[in-house]
Amino acid sequence: MMVERWNARISPKDNVYLLGDVFFKMKLRDAQAIRSKLAGNIHLIRGNHDETACSMSNAWAWVKDIYELSFPEFHAVLCHYPLRSWPGALRGSLNLHGHCHGTLKPSLPRQVDLGVDVHNFYPVSLEEVKAIVNRPLNWEDPPLPEELNDLIRHMWRNDGFTQNGYMTMSTRQKWMYELITKRSQRQES
Repeated sequence: MMVERWNARISPKDNVYLLGDVFFKMKLRDAQAIRSKLAGNIHLIRGNHDETACSMSNAWAWVKDIYELSFPEFHAVLCHYPLRSWPGALRGSLNLHGHCHGTLKPSLPRQVDLGVDVHNFYPVSLEEVKAIVNRPLNWEDPPLPEELNDLIRHMWRNDGFTQNGYMTMSTRQKWMYELITKRSQRQES
């Protein structure tokens, strides 16, 4: 599913900045097989679970821990981890990161979690980053059908919501789960 969603949005000539933790607990040959299916010129921002990915030296345009990009609309600092402070943070620069699976509220308004599990397992385009930055965060927005499908898959994988399953949910998934269970409790009353 993730390879399909990747290739649905990425063309072979696209520059892609992958924010780490790409082949967690995978054998090298399995990771190489998946990488060979991914379109794009991929730059890897190293995460804390990238031992396998970093051993694949020819798979990436480059591997770095932190990287700065400038666009006409904004300047961004890319890192696997959310940063407490970054170059230009108080002058409108963005911190684009992964690592947190949607569980960490930004310390500053221009900090954006771009982990694929926060974005329905699709890579996020530059246009989508601009839209995210310009949109106020509203947890009251109704869940999208694909978000509910991902929540159901998460429940199925974790046999309902055992403690571990609930702990691995993103903040948005927890909000949807709590919203659904509160509604069902009201209907039962």
